[in-house]
Amino acid sequence: MANTKTQPRDNDVKTTEKLIRLIGIFSVYVVLLAILYCTLPPLKADEYEKVMKIPKSLSQVRVTAQVLSRYTSNYYYRVAFMVWALYLFLQTFSVPGTIFLNVLCGAVFGLTTAFIMTVAAGTLGASSAYFMSSLLGFKSVVEKFVPTKLQFFRDQISSHKENLFFYLLFLRISPMLPNWFINIASPVLNIPFSYFFLATLIGISPQTFIAVNTGVYINELVEEEGGNPLLNYKTISLLFAIATMALLPIFLKRYFVKSKVE
Repeated sequence: MANTKTQPRDNDVKTTEKLIRLIGIFSVYVVLLAILYCTLPPLKADEYEKVMKIPKSLSQVRVTAQVLSRYTSNYYYRVAFMVWALYLFLQTFSVPGTIFLNVLCGAVFGLTTAFIMTVAAGTLGASSAYFMSSLLGFKSVVEKFVPTKLQFFRDQISSHKENLFFYLLFLRISPMLPNWFINIASPVLNIPFSYFFLATLIGISPQTFIAVNTGVYINELVEEEGGNPLLNYKTISLLFAIATMALLPIFLKRYFVKSKVE
């Protein structure tokens, strides 16, 4: 009886210890980001005011992007490294803000550079969360705080063993399970890292491309008064690509349902 009573208490202690370690790692990363930020050259007073204003129109977003573009051109690698470090932090600890960073990177760095940078940082950040969960032994934490989601994920993984990679890819593209949960629960359920890595790399690419391209288009659409019309061939092509990507989860879902029935 004594062992039965002390076991839940021991589990609670272990869970608390793991959470304390997580908070410690989080705090260290925040301090490192603060140090990186403080070492960046300061903006001019008028530019700082423009950047700190919350944009309420495309024109204001354009002004912010112009200031950041000029600053980035002067300190390109330092800004890129800061953005990279911030992106890894947001992705590793599931802090909201990566979509905004994707848009901002598109406006500042351009489509190709921003897309490669954000997809790479997003994939590495998710991988960091995977290994952090694995090394810290997050099983008890996940079981305690999100038991229903974990059981659902476990059942789905068991049902799709034959096409596990494509199921993970489907989860990355669709909103069925939040990305932060997939990151920390995958090692708990012994999902191979190779599957996790490739599914993440491919799966986050469509929405990342859309967000980055949004930043590029915001830059272009308000570049000149009376500039190119909104519905040009580039915009129509982008909308078609977005519509195609939006339909992909539906086809994947039908595939999984069909394979499960068979």
